[in-house]
Amino acid sequence: SVTQASHAKIFVSVPGKVVWAALGKDSELPCDVTPALPGDNVTMIFWFKDNLGMPLYSLDARGGPLDKASHLAMTDDLGGRSYFITEDEPSKARLRIHGVTKKDQGVFRCRVDFVNSPTRNFQVNLTLVVQPSAPRIFDAEGREVKANSPAGPFLEGHELFLSCQVTGGRPRPTLTWWYNGTILDSVVDSSRASSTTVNQLIITNTPRYLKGGRFECRASSSDIAGYVSRDVPLTLYLKPNKVKIVSPNDLLSIRKSQNIRCETSGSHPPAKLTWLLDGKPIRSAVVTEEESDTFTASILLLNVLVEDDGKDLVCRAVNPRFPGGTIEDRRQIHVAWPVKNV
Repeated sequence: SVTQASHAKIFVSVPGKVVWAALGKDSELPCDVTPALPGDNVTMIFWFKDNLGMPLYSLDARGGPLDKASHLAMTDDLGGRSYFITEDEPSKARLRIHGVTKKDQGVFRCRVDFVNSPTRNFQVNLTLVVQPSAPRIFDAEGREVKANSPAGPFLEGHELFLSCQVTGGRPRPTLTWWYNGTILDSVVDSSRASSTTVNQLIITNTPRYLKGGRFECRASSSDIAGYVSRDVPLTLYLKPNKVKIVSPNDLLSIRKSQNIRCETSGSHPPAKLTWLLDGKPIRSAVVTEEESDTFTASILLLNVLVEDDGKDLVCRAVNPRFPGGTIEDRRQIHVAWPVKNV
């Protein structure tokens, strides 16, 4: 066995490898047991932690092959949760620690003794993953989108911008934007301070199908620890995409009122329908409206005059929340009137 002083000296001189671990999950510390000399065999394997001179775990293969070696846990807790795996290739031998705890974090050393080859030492730094803070979401003006509140409103066909930010995390976290299980953006844009990670989502031409949807920002310092996330519901305004005067373009009579129906769809909030004759709003007529989430209908009870013959009748759909979200349908009307007896 090695003395504590010589153990500490070896500890400092052996190059180390960092192995990330998550609380409560299993972790594996590599130790290559391949002999330097062909045909040589392992006799003893010891695992030490930090500066303790007493090994926490050992294998004794002096009486036969390594896969028949006797395993001995030298400490009650950590040693009892450890097992050295040798069934694979010698270069892939490893110590599995079950249910990693905070106390397990530290520097481990694997010492391998051979019959003829020199003793080999491997140093492993077992480091716990630290997840970042819960993500925070900000809009283009830098205002924070509060939890359980929607982002927006955004406009169909216009730019959508959202920024996701987290603080902390070890190793430095990844930050990704998702929609319906599909990744949208995995590029970390900046770390404004040493502890802040930012991912800015920019959609230059926001599509209609995002209405009623939600984005998700996920942050993770390591796959083994899972991720922390934030859902962001969206408010998206849509412009009307269809408007039509659906009544037949019949000959109109000055003696009879005529019902003319116009329908529009695709708008959110629902579009407002207005009627114009010869470019002027029809204000005095009776109008009946029907409205659902994205559909609006308007029935105009129209009374025409002789001078209205040949004028344009226009049905205009306007989303009041969508600047410029206006479309219209027009038709030329034809008026009939009785001929006076001369």
